[in-house]
Amino acid sequence: MFKNGIVIGKFAPLTRGHINLINLAACQCEHLKVIISYDQRWVDKQNIRDRKRLGLKNRKKWLLHTYNEIKHISIHVIDESTIPEYPYGRKEFAKLVSPFVEEDCALFSGEPEEMDYMQQYLPQITPVLVDSNRTRVPISATMVRDNIYKHWDYIPSIVRKDYTISVCLIGQESTGKSTMAMMLGKLFNTSWTEEYGRTYSEQVIFMDESLYESYDYAKIAYRNKELEEEALKNANKIVFIDTNAFITEYYHRLFEGYSNPIVAAIAHNENYDYVIYLAPTVKWVDDGLRVNPDRSKTNPLFQALLEEFPNQLPEGRTLYIDSNTYLDRFNQAVQFADDILNIVNQGDY
Repeated sequence: MFKNGIVIGKFAPLTRGHINLINLAACQCEHLKVIISYDQRWVDKQNIRDRKRLGLKNRKKWLLHTYNEIKHISIHVIDESTIPEYPYGRKEFAKLVSPFVEEDCALFSGEPEEMDYMQQYLPQITPVLVDSNRTRVPISATMVRDNIYKHWDYIPSIVRKDYTISVCLIGQESTGKSTMAMMLGKLFNTSWTEEYGRTYSEQVIFMDESLYESYDYAKIAYRNKELEEEALKNANKIVFIDTNAFITEYYHRLFEGYSNPIVAAIAHNENYDYVIYLAPTVKWVDDGLRVNPDRSKTNPLFQALLEEFPNQLPEGRTLYIDSNTYLDRFNQAVQFADDILNIVNQGDY
């Protein structure tokens, strides 16, 4: 048993291989320092997808989330941006590591080459090679980045959450949002959110919309965001969001006649990876809550809100569906989701 231990890595992203290394190291020392080696120059060279996800905050969050409850493991950061880029700055890199080296200290690594040069510049460290053949977890972070979805099972859920693609369905009442989100979720074997506004109407005001107060809409908007977070944690590569704060603001203006500042502020700051806009071109269905069968009031209101909230239809990332048959609408949405997964896996988004 060593008194101190060190594990160094990019953790870009954190994989089960990293977790295996850290776990085995933690079993062999009284205190383990896990050091994130960060270099923004390296991040800037990655594809669009990874530049968005491999910042320092995400990497540190992933490790803290994973090891927060194991008290003899601590998370640290070294910034490599001031030294020559790997592999030329090895001596300088060792100097950055040296303040973390304490009495009776082991360096745990699965990379023999790393052990050799670190021991050269920090001879007081005891090298301990851990599963260098990757027999337990046959994966590397490079392999994960090259094909994130092929290796989905090798990244922990906290990392999957950040790589999951959010697709929000928007549209006015009776355009099929809820059914579409559910059907897509089931087809792609993933999670989806259900419209909390309907649940609230059923359980709190007992389907009597005359009982709504303005603050009720803020409660609905907040709860929808909580449901989105829960869905992300359980998603399988992609998640489908049924109804967001923008739609809640639409209903507030429809029924109350003015804007709710809290809900509107949330709607202005919404940013989904992709959006499916369902046009009101299918038959209006009375479900006990809908109020405008000829859409004479809802159509102009919804269009005005889309102009007021341009973030709701991001250019190049929005699918407009105006078919008047549910089959066509569903097939278009499925193809859109297939294309999204292919684009993201290639790193183009």
